[in-house]
Amino acid sequence: MNEHNIYPLDMVNNTAYSIVDCADPPKSFTNEQKAKAWRARILHNAIGHPSDFTLCECLKQSAINNAGIDPIDIRNATIIYGPCLACQAGKKTTRYPKLSSSEPICR
Repeated sequence: MNEHNIYPLDMVNNTAYSIVDCADPPKSFTNEQKAKAWRARILHNAIGHPSDFTLCECLKQSAINNAGIDPIDIRNATIIYGPCLACQAGKKTTRYPKLSSSEPICR
């Protein structure tokens, strides 16, 4: 992460950037905040990598019971650990090589 909250992701010489809105993030987190942020990231992975917005809505509407985390923990996880790399990789578009226009070789 840099001072502009941009996280670079380099996958096989292609680079993607994720911009995360972190208005005045705290300089440090308590051990409890870090633990809850880690649980938020584990939950994110366990239920199929929903967006932060969707996961926060699920928590607000009590669609996930006994999670032990709040929507702020989702935001803290993104600040502490950066964006989910699996989510970033899943959103990346793949450029397939062009098909050959030459005649096939027959043996």
